[in-house]
Amino acid sequence: MIKVSIIVPIYNMEKYLAECLNSMMNQTLQDIEIICINDGSTDGSLDILKLYQQENNKIKILNQSNCGVAAARNRGIEMAQGEFIAFMDPDDYYPSDDVLELLYNMAKSNKAAACGGSLCYFSEGQKIYKMSDTRKGSRFEENGLIEYDQYQYVYGFQRFIYEREVIIKNHIKFPPYIRFQDPPFMLDALAASKKLFVISEVVYCLRSVDKKISYSNERIMLGIAKGLQDLLRVSLENDFMELYKHTVNEIFTKYAMRLYNHVLRGSGSIENEIIKINNLLETKLMSKKTIFSLAEEKRMVLREFNKRLGEKECVIIYGAGQIGKEVYDYISKLFLTEGVAHKIKFAVTNLEDDASTARGEKIYRIEELTDWKENAIVVLATQKKFWSEIGLNLEERGFGKVIGVDIDAIRLLEEIM
Repeated sequence: MIKVSIIVPIYNMEKYLAECLNSMMNQTLQDIEIICINDGSTDGSLDILKLYQQENNKIKILNQSNCGVAAARNRGIEMAQGEFIAFMDPDDYYPSDDVLELLYNMAKSNKAAACGGSLCYFSEGQKIYKMSDTRKGSRFEENGLIEYDQYQYVYGFQRFIYEREVIIKNHIKFPPYIRFQDPPFMLDALAASKKLFVISEVVYCLRSVDKKISYSNERIMLGIAKGLQDLLRVSLENDFMELYKHTVNEIFTKYAMRLYNHVLRGSGSIENEIIKINNLLETKLMSKKTIFSLAEEKRMVLREFNKRLGEKECVIIYGAGQIGKEVYDYISKLFLTEGVAHKIKFAVTNLEDDASTARGEKIYRIEELTDWKENAIVVLATQKKFWSEIGLNLEERGFGKVIGVDIDAIRLLEEIM
C-alpha cells in the first residue's frame, strides 16, 4: 500500500530539481510514490526526471504541454494512489530524511485527516526560521491535535499531508488561477479535514530566491483577486473571522494598490474583481473603506510627498536597507521624469564595514552631512516605529526638514509612473 503520494509540478527547474528529487527519494518512509508533472519544460528538467526514474521506480512522470501549476497539481491528485497526498515545489526540498515518516505516523496515531509542521526559508545559502508577524502561522510552537477553526491559516500548504479520501470526497482542487491558487486549496482541504495534528519540527524548506512576482501582469492579478474572494467568501460562510480579518489586512496592506494600478491602466476585468471584493468587505466591515478609497488616499499621500521633495536641493535618504533602496529608486525615477537635478545621498547613524554603498552611491554617516542641514530634506526610510526617535536625533543635529515616507504607497503606486 502506498502511504504518501508526493505531487511535484515542474516547469523549467533544472537548476534545483536534483536536490529536490534527492530529498524525496531519501525519505525513510518507503511506501511512497513521487508523481512528477513535467508541465511543458523547455530546459533539461525532463532529462533529469528520466535519469532519476531509471534509478528509482518510485518516480512517475507525466509529460504534458504547459497548462499551469494548478492544472498540473490537479492531474497529480487524479493520479495519486497514496493514503495521503503531499505537495512539493521543484525548487524546494525536505530538510530531513524522516519528514514524511514523522507526518504520516503522527496523522495515523492521532486519527487526523491532515498533519503538518513548521516552515523554513532557504535564502542566500542559509536557512531562515524566523517568520514575519503576518506569517507566524507557518510555525508551530508545540505538538497537538487541533480543529481547523482554532488555526484559520492558509499559507504554506506544502507543510501538510492531506488524507486523499477527504480531498476526493469533497472534490477539492486547485482553482485555475495563475497565482494565489494555493491558499484557497489549503483552506478547503484543512477545513474539510477538520482535525489537524501539528508538530513543531520544520518539515519543509522553501527556497525564497528567484520567486519575484510580476504584479504588473494582469492575469496574475486576476488570479490573486479571485483567490482573495475565495478566502473572504469561505471565511464568511464558515464564520472563520480570524481568517477573514487576516485576509482583509492582506488586501489593504499588500494587494489593494496593485489591483488599483490595473484599473488606472484601463483594466475593466480587474475593476470588476475589485467590486466583488468590496462587496465581500462591506458584508462585515463597519466602515466604508474600500480598495478605491484607499487608492485615492495613497495617491494623495504620494503627491504630497513628491511636492515636499522639491523644497530643498538635496534629498538625504536616512536608511540604506531595503526600504532606503526602494525610496532611492522611486526618487531617482521621479526626478528623472520631472527633469530635476537634485542630489540624492544615503545616510546612516553607524556605517557597517561591509556596506559602504547602496545602489552604487556612497553611504555617509549622518555626521558627515551636517554641512547640508540647511539645504537638504531628510527622508526617513526606516520602519515607522523608529521615526520619532530618529527625528529627534536629527533635529538635535540641526536638520530642520525631516519627513517620513509611506513605503507602501511607493511600492504600490510607482509602477504607474
